[in-house]
Amino acid sequence: MKRFILGFLCAISLAMTVPACGGDDDGDSAGADAASGFEAAAFCTMYGTTCGFTDWYDSQESCVTSVTAWGADRQACISEHLGFAAGEAEGSAERMMHCGHAGGEAPCN
Repeated sequence: MKRFILGFLCAISLAMTVPACGGDDDGDSAGADAASGFEAAAFCTMYGTTCGFTDWYDSQESCVTSVTAWGADRQACISEHLGFAAGEAEGSAERMMHCGHAGGEAPCN
């Protein structure tokens, strides 16, 4: 239950801090967009813990590279669905469905 609450709060905080622009516009290599507050490394760490690095991203590095390049709307969507995935039972169809969305599949494409 603690994991669900922590995951949900993390996803909500990421989703709520993302305004209408995105990408890594501040020139750092950490994957954080200074304008949006989206932190790709934090998202990807949670993604790896919740979904695993297999089908959608094969590593922390590929995840950060992918999500850093996406716009704010897509980042908000994947963050929201990662929170949904964290709230589902491990191995469940619902978790895998939301992991796919957090991986950038529809509706987060």
